[in-house]
Amino acid sequence: MFKTSELLLVDYPKSTIIQTNWKFQRRRLEVVSVRDLVKSPLKPEEYLRRPLVHRGRWLVKARDLDENQVKQFYMASCRQFYRPTGLRLGLYWPGKQSKAPAEVLPGRFACTIRDRIVLATVLAKLRNTDFGGFKLMVTVDRRTS
Repeated sequence: MFKTSELLLVDYPKSTIIQTNWKFQRRRLEVVSVRDLVKSPLKPEEYLRRPLVHRGRWLVKARDLDENQVKQFYMASCRQFYRPTGLRLGLYWPGKQSKAPAEVLPGRFACTIRDRIVLATVLAKLRNTDFGGFKLMVTVDRRTS
C-alpha cells in the first residue's frame, strides 16, 4: 500500500489516544519502511508499552520532513485513511514461513478504551503461559483493517 521513499501529505493527530478529540496537524512524510500488522503482528510487549494508541494495519516509519526526524505513524490515525481497527490475539509458530497465525483466539477487541484495557489485562495474565512453542501476538482484526 505504501512504498519506501514515497512522499505522503497527511493530517495526523497530535495525540493518537483512542476516543479522544484529535487535533490534526499537517505532516509531510517520506516513507522509510512499512510494517503490515497482518503479516508482522505486535509482540505483547510492544502493545503493552502504549495500549491506548489508535492502531491500524499499516505502521509506517517515515521521516517527518518539517521536523527532520524519523517517527512511526499508524496510517489508520490519519484523517485521510482513518479506520476504527479492532485487534485480535493469535498464536504464531516461530520461524514459520507463513505469517498467518496457526490459531486466532476467540474474542475481538474494539477500538475503545475499555476493550484496549481488557486486552492489556488478558496479555498480562497470559504472559507466562506455555503455548507449546507457539508465540502469542497481537494482530489487527481483518474485518476492520
